[in-house]
Amino acid sequence: ACLAILAGPAAAQQVGVTSAVNQAATGTPPRGQTRTLTIGEKVVHNERIDTDTRGLLQVLLADGTTFTVGPNSGLTIDSFVYDPDKGTAKITASLSKGVFRFIGGKTSKTPDGVQLETPIGTVGIRGGIVNLVFDPPNGTPPHIDLIYGSRVQLWRQGRRLVRLYSSGYSIYFGADGEPRVRRTPKEWLTILQGVLGGKSGQHGGASRLPTDALIEQSMLPQSNSGLPFPFDGFPFLFPSPGDPIQQQGSGDHNRTIGSCDYYYCD
Repeated sequence: ACLAILAGPAAAQQVGVTSAVNQAATGTPPRGQTRTLTIGEKVVHNERIDTDTRGLLQVLLADGTTFTVGPNSGLTIDSFVYDPDKGTAKITASLSKGVFRFIGGKTSKTPDGVQLETPIGTVGIRGGIVNLVFDPPNGTPPHIDLIYGSRVQLWRQGRRLVRLYSSGYSIYFGADGEPRVRRTPKEWLTILQGVLGGKSGQHGGASRLPTDALIEQSMLPQSNSGLPFPFDGFPFLFPSPGDPIQQQGSGDHNRTIGSCDYYYCD
């Protein structure tokens, strides 16, 4: 999946490749015909990717960044610039609906390298792994989970609403539409893993079933940080840098934070 990100017409510029597909997933290039996506397909600049109720797709970019696109979801890569010599990359993408997991490569290690336009605002990411759920299953609220990484910021109309500074916390939206922050419930992670993990008997659209040896030969192990996945051991309460602690209670009963800059306010 070594991609040549070349200057040229936006409609023809390749930005990624499908590294796993459980159909049905489709891609619609600019001014092009909608096509059914299979594993190994090129994804071009401004191509709209959609999945149906059974669809599950992973898009791999040249810097190691991946988007896992869940069922009933929509993704467009608006802009992707990668400089392998400097080790920097920047991406702007539109996530119109659905469920996603973002795993950052060079993009999330580059200052202001990730900007995602979503139904709940503009999301900036610095660091590794983030879940984004806009159409939540089982009645859970829309939420953004910082699984691993340094920072998630949510902006709306040029105003920063909230930021997360530690893994194990989530931004979520209640019935009033206001953002709140809480420790990520384990059940949210379990539900999302079920949605994004595929079903028994599926193999990502591969004509040749993957093996451990094939994965070891691919670039995927090198793109992974190798750090543990923090399902357990939620962090203690700390303020974001430069901010005092404000505590008004205890436990997971959270208040509306508005413009509050703490990754956990209670």
